[in-house]
Amino acid sequence: MEKQQKLDLIFVLPGNNSNIINYALSEIPTNIPWIGDASSNWDTLLKEKHFYHYNKKLKYNISNIINKAAFLTCPSMRLYERLQKRIPSLKQKLLYIPFPNSNIEGLHLAPNDTNIKFPPSTFTLLYPGNLNNGIFQHRFLNAFSRFVKQSCEGKNHIKLLLAGNIDSKTIKRIKNYGLKSNIYIINVSYYKLLELFQEVSALLHIEENNNDAILLPHYLPAYIASGRTIIALTQYHSETKRLLKNNNTIYANSTDEDDIYCSFVRAWSEWQNEESNKHYPESLTYLISEQNFNNVIDIALRCSINANVSIKQ
Repeated sequence: MEKQQKLDLIFVLPGNNSNIINYALSEIPTNIPWIGDASSNWDTLLKEKHFYHYNKKLKYNISNIINKAAFLTCPSMRLYERLQKRIPSLKQKLLYIPFPNSNIEGLHLAPNDTNIKFPPSTFTLLYPGNLNNGIFQHRFLNAFSRFVKQSCEGKNHIKLLLAGNIDSKTIKRIKNYGLKSNIYIINVSYYKLLELFQEVSALLHIEENNNDAILLPHYLPAYIASGRTIIALTQYHSETKRLLKNNNTIYANSTDEDDIYCSFVRAWSEWQNEESNKHYPESLTYLISEQNFNNVIDIALRCSINANVSIKQ
């Protein structure tokens, strides 16, 4: 690796494939220091001995990553604090670094990207995740159906775009609720998705029935960068809620149908009165900015070295 390219540091961005990269780097002989990703193994790390008893290979892999990596990043403050308490050996290696809003080179429109355009009079919501949890799905569709019906113009002027992996059962339920003309299931490239983040009226974040949402969704930095209002269907213990606070965000309890319905109505009202899409505070945009990423890493490293300085400060 050193012969091919001179590198000062290898940084593993958190994501779906970061675990594979962590494992690979832990097995490759190299003198280049590397910073791995702890969030991919968070559930296993928290279970620790109970899980390792049944999977010795996984124990070896994770132990190897912890030993070989110079540091391990954690994009969630709540996960960061919990891992520090659960695994004392991680204390000097764990860094709190949220996902950056990266402008990935080489992104472009795909052939199957549809030209999704709605009139300015259309209230559009977008959710890039899944909607396949049966109990929550029923509650969500009920709330959205009520929201559509509350306006005589709803059938034509309210649209929800679902860009995740939506199964056939969900599609059937959408039809049964009479929402076929209001809910669009789209299959677009990440490039197009980022474009839509900038164009829709509001963005949805959903934590379904998870009472302890400890992770930060990967799309949240792009949400913040878009400046769009976020409708966050969460519960009390939520990393997203901790990070966003009340900045440009409408919260609803994801277990309460009435609360979900009211969040749609409030977002609609703010949009109609042109009160939505306010700016996020500079401290938050700085934290997720790609341009400031080196500074954020520098701060995290300094806090890790100096035990007297809190990363929250």
